[in-house]
Amino acid sequence: MESEKLELYHDLVSQPSRAVKALLDAGEIEYENKRLPFAEKAWKEEWFDKMSGGHNHIPFLKVNDDFGISESASQLRYLGTVHAEKLSAGIYPTEL
Repeated sequence: MESEKLELYHDLVSQPSRAVKALLDAGEIEYENKRLPFAEKAWKEEWFDKMSGGHNHIPFLKVNDDFGISESASQLRYLGTVHAEKLSAGIYPTEL
């Protein structure tokens, strides 16, 4: 697989942000850490609205400048599927 560029827009005050960041860190998956201070409402700015396709909430995972994933459960599923070889058995289920 070609090298994947990931950008995680988040704030650790958000539990879903912490979950996605923890999975990235546990798998030692390379990503660009883009903190958006929740209290400053940076996720409501025009540039974020345009990038996220109107899904103005965090966490937001941008993949290769091709697409973004706005729901944390979908982000976890994507990472667990695409990066399964980097994640220890049991961190993310491969079968449901």
